[in-house]
Amino acid sequence: MRVWKIERLKEDIKSGSFSEKDRFLYGLIYFILIALFIEASYMFPAEPYHDWDYVLSFMNILVMFFGCMFAYRSNGGHKGTDFLGRFLSISIVVTIRFLLLLIPIIVILAVYYAFTFGAHGEIVTTPFEVVLFQGWSIAILWRVCVHIKAVSTPGAYEGITTNDE
Repeated sequence: MRVWKIERLKEDIKSGSFSEKDRFLYGLIYFILIALFIEASYMFPAEPYHDWDYVLSFMNILVMFFGCMFAYRSNGGHKGTDFLGRFLSISIVVTIRFLLLLIPIIVILAVYYAFTFGAHGEIVTTPFEVVLFQGWSIAILWRVCVHIKAVSTPGAYEGITTNDE
């Protein structure tokens, strides 16, 4: 794995010695770093950080890590092909679809906040939010894995017709 010498990495890619496992490792590192930086940015909020904020941050990193691992395995692991292409493209579509679920989640949270914290109380992260948002994230990654498995399994679409023909 090349982490500093870009020319050697480019040679590996051009020569075909850049394996699916290499692609997976780079993708995993990329996504974990993004999650770490995003979560680190929450450590400097305008409002105080509470215990459940730390739990939520830690869970976000774990969910991303295990989600990537399961998606990689759904794609066939080291024998799979085009992991990043499949993972990124399928993730975008699934996430856009799941964004519609945020509407009822936001309504539920608004009602919850109104009854729990009142009009002028400081809103802090609670176990309810951790479970709600982690459930949403896990559901997205689960569906991504299901779709990756479907396109990775030979013959998965045989006999299926669409109206696009």
